[in-house]
Amino acid sequence: METQKREEEAYKKHVKDICNTQWKGVLKERKANSMTTTKFIYNILFRPNNYRRKIQIKERDNSTMQKIAKAIGSAIKKKDFTYSEHTKLVFIKNYNGITIQLGKNTITAIYSQKIINGVKQIYSIKAYSTEDLEERIGQLKDEIQKKMDDALGFFCKDYNIETIGTTSWDRYEDFIKGEEYIDKIPFNTIIHDTYFKKVYGQGIEYKQTEDKEDPTVHLKTYIINQSLKKHSPEIAESIDNLGNALLNKLNPAIEKLTEQIIVHLDVQKSSLKTQESTRTTLKDISHTLKKKPPQKRKKQAISSNILKLINKNGVLEL
Repeated sequence: METQKREEEAYKKHVKDICNTQWKGVLKERKANSMTTTKFIYNILFRPNNYRRKIQIKERDNSTMQKIAKAIGSAIKKKDFTYSEHTKLVFIKNYNGITIQLGKNTITAIYSQKIINGVKQIYSIKAYSTEDLEERIGQLKDEIQKKMDDALGFFCKDYNIETIGTTSWDRYEDFIKGEEYIDKIPFNTIIHDTYFKKVYGQGIEYKQTEDKEDPTVHLKTYIINQSLKKHSPEIAESIDNLGNALLNKLNPAIEKLTEQIIVHLDVQKSSLKTQESTRTTLKDISHTLKKKPPQKRKKQAISSNILKLINKNGVLEL
């Protein structure tokens, strides 16, 4: 029993080692194109669109909002300031590189890319591995988040705005192109999926699907899935090898168990035959007893003999 337990633990460790080895290979792979140089596995174009961080503030009425808007408007360049009488929202552009949206009970930081030659800034990310690519995207997201949170903090301090609770993600869109599968989507195709949308000619955008969900979550999942898909033949081969190894190890035990089962069945068959024979014999005896009850015949014979010994006067003559 103890030996069997140790073997089972050894099999589990073997499976775990193979899975971990393959997974680490997917994350950290490097493919060499010469003895001294390597080429990038990934070369994607990434753009963080419409990133928004929001925090609740002490609620203000319409009159107070107008006064705040007037005060802010006098301190901000006219081209960077907007106030809507209808929505009572104040917009301040380029506040430490971030757009601030001030409402009656919330304040939001909105990240906007720089416009270069009339085109939104886009980041070219090159990486040798899935792990490296995830790390670079995560670093960029963290840098943007810090910039947004800092802008919110400075703005609230400058204008004496009292916040409630903590800052959380309100919205995001992660644009990506340059990846083989994505680039194969037809130029004119428009897609609105649960996790992403394609509204541009090229590239797709992963979007927020849950309240306060962090950016890059679905983008990283896509990257990992594509990497697994790429390496699926290697993983499948490892699983097959593992299966064959286990079968080779288990076959003797299975054969021995089969022999024991066969012997057990033979014993059961023999026992069943004995039981059937016993039941047949008992059935025959029962039938005979019903046809000629021995006790009843004996009793009738004794009664007849006694009658012969009794005289006409009813006296038993011995």
